[in-house]
Amino acid sequence: MPPQNVQDAYRNDYPESEHPNWHMVNGQWRADFRDRGPEDRGEMQAFYDRDGRRIDAHIPYDIQDVPQPVLDRHRVIYQNGRVIGVTQIVAPDAHAVFQIRFRDGRRFRRAYYDQDGHDTHFEDRH
Repeated sequence: MPPQNVQDAYRNDYPESEHPNWHMVNGQWRADFRDRGPEDRGEMQAFYDRDGRRIDAHIPYDIQDVPQPVLDRHRVIYQNGRVIGVTQIVAPDAHAVFQIRFRDGRRFRRAYYDQDGHDTHFEDRH
C-alpha cells in the first residue's frame, strides 16, 4: 500500500472511485480503478509520485470513441500501421493527449496527438 499522503491525494482526486489496486512502478505509485465520478471514465490508472502529487492519468479508449481528427491524422502518417490500442493521458496543468499504440510492419510504436489531431511530443514517464 502507498503512504497515507498518496492515498489521501488519490481520494481527493477520485472521491467516487472504489477499491483501487495499488502497484509501485518505476518509483511511482499506480492506482488501477474504475472512475465512478461525474465523468464516469470507466477503467483507468492514475500515477502519483512519492509526495502524493498526481503525475497523470491514463484512460483506455475504444477505437470508436477516439475523436475523428486523431484517427484521421494517424492514418495519414501511418497508412500501414495497425492500431493496437488508444489511451488518453491527462496530466495536471497540461492538455490531454491521445497515445496510439500500433504495429508498423514488425515494429510496435507509439504516437501522440492532441484532441484536434495535431502531432505532439509527450514524455511518457512510466
